[in-house]
Parts: sequence; C-alpha cells; structure tokens
Amino acid sequence: DCGDVPIVPANAARSRAVIADYAGRILDAGAFPVCVGGDHSIPIPIMDAVSARVKGKVGYLHFDAHLDTQPDVNGEKFTNWSGVSRAVERDNVDARNVGVLGIRGALNPPEQFRFVREHGIAMYTMRDVDRIGIERAVTEALDRVTDGTTAFYVTWDTDVIDAAAMPGTDGPEPAGLTSKEILRAAELVGARRPVATDIVELTPAYDPAGISCRLACYMIFNLLGGWATGGEPRHD
Repeated sequence: DCGDVPIVPANAARSRAVIADYAGRILDAGAFPVCVGGDHSIPIPIMDAVSARVKGKVGYLHFDAHLDTQPDVNGEKFTNWSGVSRAVERDNVDARNVGVLGIRGALNPPEQFRFVREHGIAMYTMRDVDRIGIERAVTEALDRVTDGTTAFYVTWDTDVIDAAAMPGTDGPEPAGLTSKEILRAAELVGARRPVATDIVELTPAYDPAGISCRLACYMIFNLLGGWATGGEPRHD
C-alpha cells in the first residue's frame, strides 16, 4: 500500500504531475499499480507514466457506462469525459488497440459516438454484452487491446456496474453489469496481465451500507486471481 497521493485540489496540473510520479515510481519498482479513487480523469496522468516506460505499443481498455471520448469540455482537455480522447493521441497508442465496454444511458452525446466511429475504437454497449455475453465481449475487447501491443492499461469506472450493485459511484446508471459479470470480467482481464489498472468514481459516502467498496475490493481480488490462474475458474 503506497498510501494516498497528495493531490492539490486547487491545482489540477500539479495533481496530475503527482499522480504520474507516484504511478511511475511503482512501475519503476517492478510492481503492478492498482489505483483506487478519484474521478475518471486520473487515467490521463497514470497513462503518462505507463506510456513513458513501455517500449512499444500500449493498448487501452475502458469499462464505463460513458464513452469519455469528448475532445474537450469548454476548452479543458484533461477532464473525466476525455480519458479515451487523450489516450488515442499518444504516439504509442493506436486507436485500433482501444476498447470501451459497458456503454449505456443518456449521457453519451452524439459527438462522442462519432469520435469512436472515426477512430475505429472497439465499442461494446450493454446491449452488445447482453446479446453475446460477458465472456465473449471481454475476450474480444482484450484481443483488440493486446493485438500487437507490448502492454495494456485497464480503467474501471464504477458506473459500468448496475447502480443496484454499485450505488457508491459518482454517476450511477441503471441496466449495467451485474456484480457477477464484473468479477468475471476482472478475472479475464487479469489473465492477460495488464501493466496497470484503476477503479475510479468510487464514492463511499453515497453508500453507507458499504457494498460498493466491498465490490471494488473483490474486483481487485478477482483481477489478481485471474493473473494467477489464467482466468480459469477454480473449484478447489
């Protein structure tokens, strides 16, 4: 446990620099960064650290109810709506190695869908997941982000999970992944051994019962379990 990153709420640029520094030091130590908390802009500085250290192409997998492909928000480029946009701009990230999964709800504007189509990003809406199943959807997305890449990064917005199972999130949405589906997804992701991961928009104050934090912990356990077992369910 590396402790809390000492961000500076009044200075977003400095906060991003500190986040990138912490993530970079963990990577330099040969460890696997698991970053919990914060809004969905924190993958931007974490990817700063990742892309600076990976010698080769980097894939990017985004679990979220929302696309987060907004080029900017009123001129601001480093927002929680822009993580995917910033990822595809990197020299060692090809948009064909970027995937978004769990998309649904009314907060995905048309221009963000256009961004996905224009850049060739692999998109799995919740209707897609319901139609083909969680195993196939996640496996196909992983195949895309690992195709020809040296490493891949995975970011989990807690609102990808149905609000009934994850009320402690900043943007709760109905009709999302079940707790069972998200844990299986975490196993499958872990089996491919990402270089770093985060769980964002986790807001414990919105969930006095604590089920959201418990599920987030189990996501980490299952990802590490998939790393150890290759993603095959164990019964012993």
